[in-house]
Amino acid sequence: MILTFPILTLPMEVPMSSELKNFSDYANLDYLIVIPSKGRAKNIDAVQAIFPNAVLFVHEDELADYKKSSTLPIITHNRTHGYGDVVNAIFSECANNKIRYVAVFDDDKARFSSMVGNHERRLTTEQVEQAIVNGCQVMEDMDCYLYLFSTASSIIKYQQSEPFKVGFSLPQGAFIARSEKIGRFRVGMHHYEDFDFCMDYIAKYRYMIIEMRFLCISNGQLNSGGCNSFRSSDNERSSREYVIKKWKNCVRFVKNAGGVIRPMFAGSRVQK
Repeated sequence: MILTFPILTLPMEVPMSSELKNFSDYANLDYLIVIPSKGRAKNIDAVQAIFPNAVLFVHEDELADYKKSSTLPIITHNRTHGYGDVVNAIFSECANNKIRYVAVFDDDKARFSSMVGNHERRLTTEQVEQAIVNGCQVMEDMDCYLYLFSTASSIIKYQQSEPFKVGFSLPQGAFIARSEKIGRFRVGMHHYEDFDFCMDYIAKYRYMIIEMRFLCISNGQLNSGGCNSFRSSDNERSSREYVIKKWKNCVRFVKNAGGVIRPMFAGSRVQK
């Protein structure tokens, strides 16, 4: 069931075009939906259909490509140091323009849905918007600063005795942050920066919200573009060494069924 909280206002109606905008055009909104995108100008139909009130955040060098394919307003940036650098810019711009909450979704999203028993039910665009409003209201009520939407893997692995699943939600791009309170990513890692960011958050605030009712699913066929151009084996190795040195016994690295090595939170926590 999707709850309704009328306290927060919906964003101003945004034009369905690739009009060039600035964050200042959305100043003082309760929340803004932002889709950072890189190298996927020809493959954004699905994500902009799911979030018709969002804005795209793209590098200025790619503006011409995105104007040809986007139905969403576009804000440009000149960041060149990867995902963390780009998201940090979103946080800072929203804070500077007094946009209270920012919902960030990756540009490879294919659907937004809810779990009804063991069945997945796709949400309408209006229900997606209401889920975001609901998330903002929960954060307001609980005075917290980070709200993660679920992914398929986190739904499958979730157990009440083990509520903390740190490390995979942010790069899959489905979260809401309180812009003037949230921390910043370590720029230049290109691997595991999401894990490091979540661990910093938990170390400071002790808990985060992971919404288990809603799924935000990526299209795995769109793995070209995005962060991949920044990644290398040397960078993965240095990022892993940094995470191990910083978090010590709180982190362990595991290999999934596809052979991909990921960090996992290794400490013990009890749900209260």
